[in-house]
Amino acid sequence: MGGQQRFRQLVRHLAATRHVMLAQVRRAGVLVACLILAAGNVAASATTTVAAAPGWQQLTPEQQTILQPVQSRWPHMSDVQRNRLLAVAAKYPGLSPQAQQRFRKRLTVWSALTRQQRDLARRNYLRLKKLPPAKRRVVKQELLKAHPPLSVPQTGVGVTAPSSTIPVQTPPLRSGSSDR
Repeated sequence: MGGQQRFRQLVRHLAATRHVMLAQVRRAGVLVACLILAAGNVAASATTTVAAAPGWQQLTPEQQTILQPVQSRWPHMSDVQRNRLLAVAAKYPGLSPQAQQRFRKRLTVWSALTRQQRDLARRNYLRLKKLPPAKRRVVKQELLKAHPPLSVPQTGVGVTAPSSTIPVQTPPLRSGSSDR
């Protein structure tokens, strides 16, 4: 009789273990289903968050005036780039005259850069941003000594000089970088 009793205990134990394992499998299945649904929602929301930006002709005359330096590149820009520029243009009227002048100057210089020069500037900015504040100040001072700021004529109406007359000084591309 001892063998039968041991057998019954083993059967009960296996049944209980099976029940626990099935419950764990169900929980894992529910968790996987939730993750799949959440990933689908994230992917769907990521694709729908970028609003279509208007074409150049749909911009208001004020927006066209503010964004004039990038007019030739506007059709080739992504909706994300256009929306960023439109957001900045919306803040433009509230800027001080000095800030407006700085914006016009920087936008003109930026639009005159080649794609490789803009990519290099972005990489340099990210590298500079990662430095500690003290080291960042030293690097900025060295750059200002080596490359003094560009002088822009004071016209009162904005920068209207053609981009070909604005000298753009950038360090040469590193040999390891890829041309796009």
